Amino acid sequence: MNDMPVNLTGAKSSVHHADIYAGRMLRDIRKNKGMTQTELGAVVGVTFQQIQKYEIGSNRMSVSRLYEIAKCLKVSPIIFFPTQEQGDA
Repeated sequence: MNDMPVNLTGAKSSVHHADIYAGRMLRDIRKNKGMTQTELGAVVGVTFQQIQKYEIGSNRMSVSRLYEIAKCLKVSPIIFFPTQEQGDA
């Protein structure tokens, strides 16, 4: 069984629900910490546009980038991964 998401045109999409979940968590945590995309990007060494892409799930975060972001936001990296209860099998 192929769990590759399909976009609106019916073409295979590389956006995975885990990427979208991680991006939403990133946005929520960043906002709760009162940090802008620009500020977070400066600390982890990427542009605000890259943070924006992470937050909408269009670009995947590497493990090392996820680790740096979690460290900057003072949260455990595990918070960015969906659990079974959140729809991940």
